[in-house]
Amino acid sequence: MVEYGRGLIGYILSIISLVHGSITLIICCIVLIGIAYHSYHYHRGMKRTEKVTLVLSANIYFFILIFMAILIVNNTQTLIGDMYGVDFSTNRSLCIFKGYSIISICCATYNSFVIQALYRLFRIVYHNYQRVQLYWFYLIITPIQLAAGFLFMSPVVIWHGITYVPNDYYCMIQFTNFRVTMWSSFNAYGIPIVCLLMIYTRITLFIRNHSAHQTSIVKQRQNRDLVAVQRIIVSVGILLTLGLPTVIFLFILLITNFEHPLLNRTMWLDLEVSMVILSVGMVWMTPQLKNIFLRRMLLNKVIPVGTLFHPQPNTTIA
Repeated sequence: MVEYGRGLIGYILSIISLVHGSITLIICCIVLIGIAYHSYHYHRGMKRTEKVTLVLSANIYFFILIFMAILIVNNTQTLIGDMYGVDFSTNRSLCIFKGYSIISICCATYNSFVIQALYRLFRIVYHNYQRVQLYWFYLIITPIQLAAGFLFMSPVVIWHGITYVPNDYYCMIQFTNFRVTMWSSFNAYGIPIVCLLMIYTRITLFIRNHSAHQTSIVKQRQNRDLVAVQRIIVSVGILLTLGLPTVIFLFILLITNFEHPLLNRTMWLDLEVSMVILSVGMVWMTPQLKNIFLRRMLLNKVIPVGTLFHPQPNTTIA
């Protein structure tokens, strides 16, 4: 039975978070398997831009997968704690490391979107910089990005900013510690979002300013790029909107020094709902991913006798 002091609303929020996290985890597994299958069977016929795009997409889904797996464990601990009052702080070192891993993986996840945006920036605006568009460069980016996430968040551990939260039954940063809260928020969320907005604004302005002086083929490609960029900006806007409840709770904390008991649960619910939207939206926004799954759907359809199916070559550029 749920203890009344824990709050029925908090219990419901944890269940909703667990469901959304599980859905996101399944979607990530499906997409990663699809990318691996496509890359294995069609590797020789793929252009460099398609290879890089799929590698960057796989990089994003990989970090979302890890992030959701950790959050699912936390949500499960919270639900068990709400029902049975189990204390998960017996192994303090492991608890602190899990809390450290959450914010580090969160930082790496949002930075993976920034890396994808930087690739598009160099491919569209600064196309003369060929070295940063090489396929092998992005193959090694995942371990570097993971190490960078842990490095950026290391001051939180040094400042002893991670502690066990009795109401949520896992270790997390102390939001009452202003220095820790600001450092974590800016590195894991604020800076990546600002970078994304700046990069995609630059790309949009470049395409609009140079579209009048290009050939028809280049114009078509730039129009596709512009549509993709606009969709991504909408996704960033969704991320900002879904994060508003957490921002409100943080402002209340800064003004009144009162930490709302639902702060952590609301924050993870925002993130997990956002990741569901992004994991589905990326397939729709990325032509290469859309091509993989639409082609599989078309091939699985029953084709009437005498009708030939001619798959169209992939001419879109992400």
